Amino acid sequence: MNQREFSEKLLPMKQLIFRYALGLVGAREEAEDITQDIYARLWERRSELDSVANLQGYVLGSVRNLALDRIKRRRRFDERVEEMRHEERVSRQPEGFDLKERLARIVATLPERQQQIFHLRDVEGKEMADIAATVGVDEPTARVLLSRARKTIREEMQKIMSYGV
Repeated sequence: MNQREFSEKLLPMKQLIFRYALGLVGAREEAEDITQDIYARLWERRSELDSVANLQGYVLGSVRNLALDRIKRRRRFDERVEEMRHEERVSRQPEGFDLKERLARIVATLPERQQQIFHLRDVEGKEMADIAATVGVDEPTARVLLSRARKTIREEMQKIMSYGV
């Protein structure tokens, strides 16, 4: 494919390529970058394009693949940033900060039945039917009490972990 054929066949697809990329990545600037990168890649492969039966399908498939690669890269970057933030929060914890000790203190503030159910389920790994029989409540009540205990623990731990952030 020479320059004239490239211009005649591929340049009219610019808006289609851009709209498709925008729909995939959701950001105008990134869709513009993808559009530009696709044209650069197509130009590099122009000698192979003559043998492509469905040029539009080939181009849109290339756009999809490039967009998905960028989405994956962005996700990995976001995960790395979140890991760094977490490490920073942990490093700011005072000397002698013991998570297990804090958890034990929080559990100790729970009502007695919630403490028992939490311990039986999350520490000993017992089944809910056995827990309900041991504590002397029906199974739905045991589930509710476990849920409340976990919610309280989660909220209190979040307060501790996000302090000063």
